[in-house]
Formats: sequence, structure tokens, C-alpha cells
Amino acid sequence: MSNPTLSYFDAFGRAGAIRIALRNAGIDFTDERVDYAGLIAKRGETGSNADVPLGSLPVLKLADGSVHAQSGALARWAGAQGDKPLYPADITKRLRVDEVFETINDAMTAAPQNSDAEAKKAARIEYAKEGGKLRKFLGFVESLIVGPYVLGDELSIADLSLVGLVTGVQGGQFDYVTDEVFSATPKVLALVAAAREQPLVAAELASKK
Repeated sequence: MSNPTLSYFDAFGRAGAIRIALRNAGIDFTDERVDYAGLIAKRGETGSNADVPLGSLPVLKLADGSVHAQSGALARWAGAQGDKPLYPADITKRLRVDEVFETINDAMTAAPQNSDAEAKKAARIEYAKEGGKLRKFLGFVESLIVGPYVLGDELSIADLSLVGLVTGVQGGQFDYVTDEVFSATPKVLALVAAAREQPLVAAELASKK
């Protein structure tokens, strides 16, 4: 029986938390990294198929051949496994983790897209400005952080989702959004700095080709 295969771009993005959770649980998996052309090829003429059911990444193909989508679902599935899971068993802790994880996913999804560069720039500036959507999402998450992580000393997939967002902005993956957007959220930056010191997180960040 083959190992699971996780397919995503060569970035932390929405799959970094899943990769780390799988490794944390000791699950051997194939780490398939594709570019946008690779995604188009996977989609085929219809834009989606059994291998890419929603036409987007990440997707996880399990050893039984079943294919699963939605980054939050994949992170929770991987995070719940292992001796020191990154998705806690306590349901109230899970509520907080989900709250943060889904807020960060919403923040990423809300980033405006436009084929016209000037229109995209204007929309992204609006998105990231003081009082804009991104800062509202970040301010909410800031209010939930106990420190150093969302759950105090317990690292979780919620923290890893924040690593993905902050790393993406700092790495220039969010056009026209700079790290000045984090100026009012010092707990977010401190959390990400602490998480980056974790060996599995550091290894994932260093794995970009």
C-alpha cells in the first residue's frame, strides 16, 4: 500500500500546517509540489476532476486511493494524530484552534484578485489599510493569543496557519501588502517568531526549492 500524497505549491501557504502535522505524527507521505501549470494540468479541461475535486490545492490522496480537499479538514485530520498532536483532544481547545485557523483562512481568501494590475493594487491597499479586512482579521486573532502560542505553551495548527500568512506577506506572496500590516499585532509576530524556532517548522520553511 502506497503512502499518502499531499499536493500543493512549493510554498508554506495553506499546506505548511498539513505537512508539519503529518511529520509530527510520524506519517510517511509523498510531498508533491507543483507550479500553477501543474495545477492546470491536474484540473484538465473540466477545471476539476477526481484528483482535484474542487479545482484547487491542497489535496490529500490517502493510501486507499480516496482524495480529500479543504486545507482546514486536512490540517485537523493530520493534526489529531500522533503522540503529541497539533490538534488537541479537548473540545474547548479545539474550538479556539478552529476559530483562529478559520479566521486566517478567511483572511487569505479575502485577498482581492484582479487581472488588471492597477485595480488589484487599489483593492489590495484597501484590504490591508488600517480598518481594512486584513487588519480586522489580525486584530481578532491578536485578542485570542494567550502567548507564546494561541493555547499558551501548546503548539497547534492554529499557530501554523499564522506562520503561513505572515510568511506569505513577508515573502512578497501577497502583492501590494507589506509587513507593516502587522504593526498593531505584536502578539502575532511574537507567536510566529516562536513557532519558527520549532525544528519541524524551521525544516518546512527551509524546504522551499
